[in-house]
Amino acid sequence: MDKAVIQKIAIDLIIAMNAAITNVRLYPPTSALIVNSVERMFHVIESIVLHTDTVEFAESEKSMLIQGEALSEKNQKRPQVVSFVSLMLDRGIRSISIKKGITKKEMSGFLQVMGKTEDELTKAGGIRQLVDDMDITHIKIDEQIYVKMDSERSIIAGMDIKDEDIVKYLLGDHAVSDDTVSQIREMAHDSELVSRVFQQGIRQLVDGDAPTETSMAETIGGMINALKELTGAGKEDIGKFILKALNDMSEEVLLAVLTQDMGSVFEEKDFKAFVEGLDEEKFKALTIKVKKIVDSVSGGNDYSSSQQQSVDHIFQLIKNSPKGKALFDKPKNQVKNKEIDSQDIHSEKVEKLKTALSSILQGKISEIPQLVNVDGLAGAVEKMARHGKKFTVDAIFDRLGEALLNDDPEIRSAAANLLSKIDERLDSADRLEERVSLSKKLSEWIKYETEISPEYQKITDQLQNLTRTLIKNDRAEEAEHILEAYHRIYTGNLTKDEAIRSLSENMLQNLVTEDILDLLLKEPQADGSKKRKEDIYSLIILGTTTVEMLLDRLHDSHNRSERNRIIQVITRMGEPAVLPVIERIRQDGPWFYIRNLVLLLGRIGTASHLENLEPMLTHEDFRVQREAVFAIQNVGGERMEEIFLRKLYSIEDETICIIISVLGFLKSAASVLVLTEIIGTRTLGKTKKTKNNILIKSCEALGRIGNADAIPALKDIGYSKGFLSLKSQDPKVRSAAKEALALIKNRLGISRS
Repeated sequence: MDKAVIQKIAIDLIIAMNAAITNVRLYPPTSALIVNSVERMFHVIESIVLHTDTVEFAESEKSMLIQGEALSEKNQKRPQVVSFVSLMLDRGIRSISIKKGITKKEMSGFLQVMGKTEDELTKAGGIRQLVDDMDITHIKIDEQIYVKMDSERSIIAGMDIKDEDIVKYLLGDHAVSDDTVSQIREMAHDSELVSRVFQQGIRQLVDGDAPTETSMAETIGGMINALKELTGAGKEDIGKFILKALNDMSEEVLLAVLTQDMGSVFEEKDFKAFVEGLDEEKFKALTIKVKKIVDSVSGGNDYSSSQQQSVDHIFQLIKNSPKGKALFDKPKNQVKNKEIDSQDIHSEKVEKLKTALSSILQGKISEIPQLVNVDGLAGAVEKMARHGKKFTVDAIFDRLGEALLNDDPEIRSAAANLLSKIDERLDSADRLEERVSLSKKLSEWIKYETEISPEYQKITDQLQNLTRTLIKNDRAEEAEHILEAYHRIYTGNLTKDEAIRSLSENMLQNLVTEDILDLLLKEPQADGSKKRKEDIYSLIILGTTTVEMLLDRLHDSHNRSERNRIIQVITRMGEPAVLPVIERIRQDGPWFYIRNLVLLLGRIGTASHLENLEPMLTHEDFRVQREAVFAIQNVGGERMEEIFLRKLYSIEDETICIIISVLGFLKSAASVLVLTEIIGTRTLGKTKKTKNNILIKSCEALGRIGNADAIPALKDIGYSKGFLSLKSQDPKVRSAAKEALALIKNRLGISRS
């Protein structure tokens, strides 16, 4: 398990969760913004579970731990991490564990819980109670508590007693201390713990490992009483704990429970509420188990009439529930005798399909709303694609594409609905080429449509998944029209309402995961230069939404090609990347990272950012100083010459030479006085060699500037009289001074005599 990789992806998840929780407070759960927030979290978690079954976030001394290890100081200071730690502290949460197998429904529920106010949480019985009530089993609150030991490590603090010891106590075979009882009561909010312990107790009863002096019913009753004593919970709460465990019980354990007097285990109203709270899949699974138990109990003589009645009563409660009626009852108008021949039905269906396709191909746009529910239409288009009828398929796309841009919103909605269904069928049949062609029509509609609808949200999900598929298949350039459509909305180039803009932002952010960046940033093949250039555009669009991830990559990457591509991408992003780059410069880092940041600010910054670049002229590393000179030159501004001249006496000799050369290149009249002073006093330079280099560069700069005020000082060096003065000046310096004089005189039309 690579903890560094997990930690990096987990930070992405923190960023995604922060944004999602903020959105939850502003928008309803069904909004596109929330749906896409969940989608982004789901993709990040998919990346994490490739490395570990559980990712753990914990707070210790107001610091964030991931997988039990503290983040680096740089990551601890990231605004998203600080915000998440603050949120955990506000909610009284010590740790959050997210387990492999989590569903989007659970993630959505967790976000709703985290988005509630403190008063709402208190009224609902606390955050843990809400998590239990929403049946969120793959996210655990305070399952792992980390206690700080020193700067290098931490330990997990938990209960000293094992599950099996609690089971033994419940079965009357083991004593526990008062301290242990106190520990368990502190964990009474953990319904999974209580359910797990109860199941183990039943298992031991079934396996014959438990005391047999009493009947099964009495033993279960004793377990319930012991649980009450240990947890301090009432019968109703205990019943809910046990109900929560029903779905996970094996048929054998479930049989042992259901053949008891259910009145002693849980209330009938609680059972009904439990059944109604199950999703369709879990309800069916439980119903199948109970039906098998009913059949086994009623089919033999091993069970008493009271046990049979108990099981049958439970089954009747299930059947009579709203879910049960939907599952078991047959429609009242069901036709008993076959009155319509199957061939007639098939012929009628084919005829309807032909009519629908003909209507579309003839461009009868007004009829499209009536075609949405034509059975098999999407499948027919997919079949045509499979059999190579490209011309017909393209014509259908063209006609429906025209309908997408119709003035009538009903026609647009119907066309979008049809194309969404067709895309689903093409996706299931792996028809990627046709999907790309279809996506061009849908992208135009995305830019044209003015309101969010179920079709808009669904198609956004489909285009997002198509984009991911194309990038993973090394075909990112074919997704650029999709990315561009959402990017134009996100950046405000297309005026849309806040809901659509937020949906577009989330769509783009959902795509910026580590695996996608790996693919887009990978080193190009020998023959792939054109493709890599095209991929740059995809990176620019995606990077605009999460430039922080690219800057993290720039810091961590050991691949020169990858670093160069990141610099190229951020440069082309321009203004949106300026503030993140400045913040990273303030945070400091290795010299090569800071040099790249300075280079970037020089490319995307303006004269207003000179104050951020000036301190880099005195950076401890000469290579950063040199980059700062070029960056300041690039951004320009009225203060540029002033900054260069002010720093000449407080920087390294190598940097002085570069600045002097730049001043000459800029033909800086303001620098003439300082440069003539330098060659006159010869005070700069730590060694004879660097002193001469500075004098040569000063003479060259004065020659380029061409100001007559420099002539006296240059003459003193180039044509000094007397043996001592000639001896003290390096011939290369004298030569540079003479060449500078010649340039100035030539430019000013002064005789060389």
